[in-house]
Amino acid sequence: RMLLAALLMLPLVALAQFVVLTHEQARVTPAQQLVLDADLRFELPAKFDRVLQAAVPLVFIAEAQVYARRWYWRDERIASSQRTWKLLYQPLTNTWRVTTGNASESYADLNSALIAVSRLENWVLAGKTQLDKADGRRLYVDLSYRLDTTQLPPLLLLGSGSGTRWDVGVQQQLDVDP
Repeated sequence: RMLLAALLMLPLVALAQFVVLTHEQARVTPAQQLVLDADLRFELPAKFDRVLQAAVPLVFIAEAQVYARRWYWRDERIASSQRTWKLLYQPLTNTWRVTTGNASESYADLNSALIAVSRLENWVLAGKTQLDKADGRRLYVDLSYRLDTTQLPPLLLLGSGSGTRWDVGVQQQLDVDP
């Protein structure tokens, strides 16, 4: 317990400088669904690695809001969706577990687990009914990906120091390919 408490008190640096959106595409499929593909690339600083080694889970959230453009008023939000990943080290088996929804998968190393939490593939954001609301207007997606700090232990946040920022992630607007 002393080791865990000591690790939780380490000052942590923000990941915002370590997160890069490397590939993104929002498109309408022939089945009239709006689908998003995106890859994020990031490396955890060594201090985060130590916290994970103490079996403290990190929760990442991707949120997408789909908007139809309007010239006369604010753009209309026609759909929204959210995905959540929990990254956890399991010291007894020396594996990394990534859980999303009801699915869970184990990885032999941290890099493989980070790839799993940073890849959005064929994420359905809107179906035909929602797309019909757009009436042929141009669509765009507001995508955000972040570390959910509300899931972190309070001791970790208190021990991080006043200068440490927790705004981990990226936010970007993507035009939908016609």
